[in-house]
Amino acid sequence: MPYSASASRQIHFTSKGGGYSAIWMGSKGDLYQEYLQNGSAVTYYPAISSSAPITMNLTVTSARTQGVVVPAAVRYFANGTELSFNTAGACTTTGMTAIFKKDSSGNLVIIGNLGNVVLGSFLLEAIVSMSGTTGTDTLHVSAPVTLVPYTGTDTAKVTIAPGDAKNFTISEKGGSCVLKALTMKGGQEITSGLTYEWYKFSGGAFTKLAVTTQTLTVNEPDVDTYSLYKVIVKENGAELGFDIQGVLDASDPYDIIISSGYNPGTTGASTTSTNDLTLDDEMTDAAYLEFTCQFVKRGQTATVSGTAVFTFTVVAGNGLKVWNPATLSGNKCRVTVKDFKDYGSGVGDYEIIAEGTLS
Repeated sequence: MPYSASASRQIHFTSKGGGYSAIWMGSKGDLYQEYLQNGSAVTYYPAISSSAPITMNLTVTSARTQGVVVPAAVRYFANGTELSFNTAGACTTTGMTAIFKKDSSGNLVIIGNLGNVVLGSFLLEAIVSMSGTTGTDTLHVSAPVTLVPYTGTDTAKVTIAPGDAKNFTISEKGGSCVLKALTMKGGQEITSGLTYEWYKFSGGAFTKLAVTTQTLTVNEPDVDTYSLYKVIVKENGAELGFDIQGVLDASDPYDIIISSGYNPGTTGASTTSTNDLTLDDEMTDAAYLEFTCQFVKRGQTATVSGTAVFTFTVVAGNGLKVWNPATLSGNKCRVTVKDFKDYGSGVGDYEIIAEGTLS
């Protein structure tokens, strides 16, 4: 019988990917604030404080083991500045002490308005060290922060937040996790008069589900290692906004290991292994990232025997399919700087999703 699995890697256009997958998500969904500036005074919507914090939950799974794995160490960065903490978890980095802390589990907690880092969009980053049988592996994950001028109730922001404590991860057979759509207007969550449409990404496209409630329960059989979900929120029939979110199934017996390499676009240059999945528009158009897939049984590193067929899709942060990279040698694909210029919508975050079947 055929087996299926999916995996993804995040690309930033302006992880030692390998056998690791990670979800790093705020307890209230995407990191988004609006601000109203009056001279030197700035008001934020919604406000973030020690009494209304956001916890950045980090979940890491590995194709080499069953279930969720615990990092050996995690380093956090805000807008490129590494954050330091004392033994009590208080941030000691100059200018950041009232914005961040760590909880007892080592998660980054946001306790102040993100515009106090920089009044504009930036990245929070985590460099995760994983202890492996052959040494330490490194996984790079990021969380975009969006700060925009306050628009009152004229516009809405939709985000998918964890609807339970599982952080979009299914860790056991027969398990499930919950996705919850949050809609913000004027810095306040609204629920009255809203309708919801949920979609699942499969076969290179989003397919509409029958669920129309604010929450979506994803069951273990629904996910082949990794699946991407999308919600569209409407008010009086008019679309307010949408968001996408991935779900990991750490219990699936099969997984796809994705290794990544970089080529600067120089003729004759070889592709070198990289942990940094970043391209930018100052690179030559021919510079590319190359991804190689390997079908494995979870807990093992040997390629599973059989015929593996892979398809690749690049999905933008707004949930729209951008393009299907050409498959090379059956289990590889490349994305170039020119691809993002031709097909993409400019700088931002994208996911490359590998869907595989084994027969």
